[in-house]
Amino acid sequence: RCGLSGQIPSWLGNLADLQLLSLAGNMLTGSIPDSITANQSLRYLDLSDQAPRGGGLSGSVPSFNSLENLSELYLQKNKFQGPLP
Repeated sequence: RCGLSGQIPSWLGNLADLQLLSLAGNMLTGSIPDSITANQSLRYLDLSDQAPRGGGLSGSVPSFNSLENLSELYLQKNKFQGPLP
């Protein structure tokens, strides 16, 4: 909870050694960048709890199937729509 707002910068997913990304409890909006869903080093991703603070990630939930190392994923309390992949 850092008081971040706006969209998730796509360059975050381009950090080759990024293993843990926790942006929970902020006011992020927009969709999850493709670069995040393509980062093969990612093991833990927490983008939860954006909507209660006035933000909320939206759009459809992208597929994380190609991320073989991802063991924990938290997306609750956002504004996603549609089926889960």
